[in-house]
Amino acid sequence: MKKLSFLVILIVVFSLNLFSTSIGWGNLQWPFSISIVQGETTENIYGQVWMAGVTDSPGEGEGITAELGYGTDGSTPDETWTWFAASYFGDAGGGSNDEYIYNLVCSMAAGEYDYTYRYQFTGDTDYYYAAEIGNLTVNDAPPPTYDVTFQVDMQHQTVSEDGVFLAGSFNGWNPTATPMDPPTRDNVYTVTLELESAYYEYKYINGSEWESISNRTITTPEENHVIPVVFFNDFAGGTSQAVDVTFQVYMGELDSSWYAGGVSVQGSVSPLDWTPGSKRLTDPDEDLVYTATITFPAGSAFDVDYKFTRDDGVARTWWWEDCNNRPFTIDDSAPTQILDLNYWNDTLPVPQNVTTTINVNDVEIYWDAVFGDPSYNVYRSEDPYGDFGTPINPLPLNTNTYNDENAALVDKYFYEVKAIIE
Repeated sequence: MKKLSFLVILIVVFSLNLFSTSIGWGNLQWPFSISIVQGETTENIYGQVWMAGVTDSPGEGEGITAELGYGTDGSTPDETWTWFAASYFGDAGGGSNDEYIYNLVCSMAAGEYDYTYRYQFTGDTDYYYAAEIGNLTVNDAPPPTYDVTFQVDMQHQTVSEDGVFLAGSFNGWNPTATPMDPPTRDNVYTVTLELESAYYEYKYINGSEWESISNRTITTPEENHVIPVVFFNDFAGGTSQAVDVTFQVYMGELDSSWYAGGVSVQGSVSPLDWTPGSKRLTDPDEDLVYTATITFPAGSAFDVDYKFTRDDGVARTWWWEDCNNRPFTIDDSAPTQILDLNYWNDTLPVPQNVTTTINVNDVEIYWDAVFGDPSYNVYRSEDPYGDFGTPINPLPLNTNTYNDENAALVDKYFYEVKAIIE
């Protein structure tokens, strides 16, 4: 009997040595329950540990490691769980404990899991497992969504005071659930929705008036997407064919640093829009004339307003011309149309080297032609600082000379020449 007792004592001592730990106490501090979508990262998960003579000094106790782990629901924490090294967060428990923190990336399959902390001191052969067990619910990840922008041009409609709406299979065909943003500078109403990549049907609504055409359809791609602008009810009173329209603007009156970041054209009819910088122009001939050819598809509205913008290249700020919108009408009698040369801000160069020749019956005025061959007006005054009044030429001039046949040769005159846009 004594021999048997001796054997039992030996076994107990051996067991205590094999599973010994120096950690005095440790826990799962918070939280005890987490519900999260698959693939997302949990909130902070905290655990505290105490070890005499180690954690009761300021700062992280030397030699202690902390790990957060998870395993299947109802299982016992052990080496079959998945463990991650936690980070020291600070002193806790009045300075006696060290607190650790970890954020778990929930890449595991959807389901129920348990989680907790374990701690170990250098040289120990085992871990101290916290008694508290947290519950982790990982939910199936929803399909990703993408920004889809809808656009409708209302320029041929009398827009209702109630506004413009979008209805479709994505909102249960509710006619008022999705109001569209009113235009800021043109007639295009827009709205951006977060949608899964899928097939949808939809229509636009003017107040309470639904489009009278068949449902519009789209299968949205797996990326953010902007649906091209359409006319309400697919208005067909626009251009009969696609027209390539060339815009051109002379920038020679500005210091080149003012448009070092680029020149762009904006406008009221798609594919133009009023977003500065969206339609860049180039200067392939390096003559300071920036050009761009924009294709207006068949069915486009005839009347277009436009302006130019410039970027100084420093603050990436686009600057608008300080003039009225420029109007033009698309000419669909041909597939191409070149607009007249524009000058930034409608500011034309000042004609240089104005000279005169006095003849018996008139005074001939000459000047250097201005870039772009604009028209000219000539003004006359007896006072160089006075009012030059109205042009002395009855019609704008298309040449850089003019004969003043009404000058009195006994008087002294001063002449001024201005380039103009007819």
